[in-house]
Amino acid sequence: MKVYHGSTVVVDSPEIMQSERLLDFGMGFYTTTNLEQATRWALKVSARRNANEKFISVYEFNDEHARQELTIIQFESANEDWLDFICACRSGRGVQTEYDIVIGPVADDNVYATVQFYELEKSEATLMDDKKFDALLPIMIAALTDKICNAYHIDEDNAIERLYSSQLYAYLEDEKTKVWQYSIEKLFDLYRVETAAGKLILPEY
Repeated sequence: MKVYHGSTVVVDSPEIMQSERLLDFGMGFYTTTNLEQATRWALKVSARRNANEKFISVYEFNDEHARQELTIIQFESANEDWLDFICACRSGRGVQTEYDIVIGPVADDNVYATVQFYELEKSEATLMDDKKFDALLPIMIAALTDKICNAYHIDEDNAIERLYSSQLYAYLEDEKTKVWQYSIEKLFDLYRVETAAGKLILPEY
């Protein structure tokens, strides 16, 4: 099967580099079977790094051989086990099971909806578990940062600085406000309006 990796450089020989970034499936080299998704990744990385280059590296992956030789964790859907795994990786707690490869959906702009459903199913409590919220927040911040980079044509550091200094972020990092339940598109809309108006204007329901 063909898998793709989108970046600002061509990666001929992938390597697992030590990193402090807390990603969905932990430290590793990320690929996708979806060429369109890899293209989006290349565009996002290019915008974050303020670079003009965009490349899609293509690899042949022998799935049958890998399953015979390697330890693989596979998630068929964005279910409860998937969410627990992502939360563990994103919070830096790690997971108990040793593995070589993880196969499954990567958290996207709709991950907050999965979390909300997950929490409602697990408990009638009004507050999200602190560890899960701490794991969710960086995912949302990363998605918002991407949108700010692309919309305002600025680099990632500048985008993060702008976001962190906004009223929206002050609300977003407080679980009790429930602002985290909005879609990334809606959150970016709130940020854009705040930037133009000089104040955060929340929807009235």
